[in-house]
Amino acid sequence: MITFLMFIFLWIATAKDLRAVMSLRLVFAVFLVMTAIFDIDRFFLFFPLVVFFVFAVYAIFVPQRKYPVEKNRTWKKKWISHPAESLAYHATVWFFKLLPLSWLSWLSGKLLEIVGPFTKAHKIAQRNLEIIMPQNNNRDFLNKMWNNWGRTFGEGLKFDTYKKYMHRYISFKNQHLFDDINGANQPYLVSVPHSGNMGVTTLSFLGFDAPVGITYRFPNNPLMNDVMLDNYGQKLVKEVQFIPVGNPVQLFRILHQGGVININSDQRVKEGESLFFFGRPAMTSTGVARIALKLDIPILIAHIHRIGGVRHEIVFDEILKLPKTGDARADEINGMQLVNDALERAARQSPSEYLWMHRRWGRI
Repeated sequence: MITFLMFIFLWIATAKDLRAVMSLRLVFAVFLVMTAIFDIDRFFLFFPLVVFFVFAVYAIFVPQRKYPVEKNRTWKKKWISHPAESLAYHATVWFFKLLPLSWLSWLSGKLLEIVGPFTKAHKIAQRNLEIIMPQNNNRDFLNKMWNNWGRTFGEGLKFDTYKKYMHRYISFKNQHLFDDINGANQPYLVSVPHSGNMGVTTLSFLGFDAPVGITYRFPNNPLMNDVMLDNYGQKLVKEVQFIPVGNPVQLFRILHQGGVININSDQRVKEGESLFFFGRPAMTSTGVARIALKLDIPILIAHIHRIGGVRHEIVFDEILKLPKTGDARADEINGMQLVNDALERAARQSPSEYLWMHRRWGRI
């Protein structure tokens, strides 16, 4: 009964996203282990129960935490599904983090390779491939895709290992392009397709003097925001600021300071232009082209390629300088098509690592 009450109090604290919830989860895990191993007098068990009760009462009355992006959530999501996702995720993470990087990567890859084909996302990937790359719509290719994204999830939990032993796990190709664009002493954009272990892109900016911003899509479940950013190295690469999509003020501030902005522009948007991607019309945000043309700055195209196990290669593909004709709207659309074409060329170099389970082309 005491364990059940503590879990309920933990659930309430999780739903309100208290700053102390990480510590409460750890205390609860230790509590479970201790009570399973030792015969502890019930009198002493009431002390942690009281602590959890106090935090739960505080959570009920404290104002909701403010997020970079505010989303309307139903009470079922706020108090049931979102806390459940958060608690399940952290329980999984605690187990996985005990494993060495290579074991963790292999295990998470195999697990998603097994589970992935039974999900709705698998059908989306099959439908995309049937239209875009029918020759790859087969079991072997899809297994490689799921394995890569499973490994990517697991490896994100060991970002500190990648940073500490970067020379062992990360290599660079076409480094001269990166050196050239940085040597120009001007702001620029980086555009990377959703391919390979995108999280290690952050490591390119270690030691930068200029400010760096990486845009990301704020999760539907706000309780997952902090842990998601931790998996991209938020606490370990201090040079990088993470900017939720739809926050142009912070983005332009960094560029006006001579910094760098990384924007992943190959996901479907509801509002945008219908531009070609892999030979098919796809709704595309023209934000990258608009910014590059407005500030007259170049775009560095790059992608991440898995070169074996937990080792990755960051490939700098090309530098785009979008042309201007005087017709702002036409330049924006034509410029974004050039970006799409460049991202496609980058993604085609290792197609099994691309995010095929995203509705990039809508319901084709």
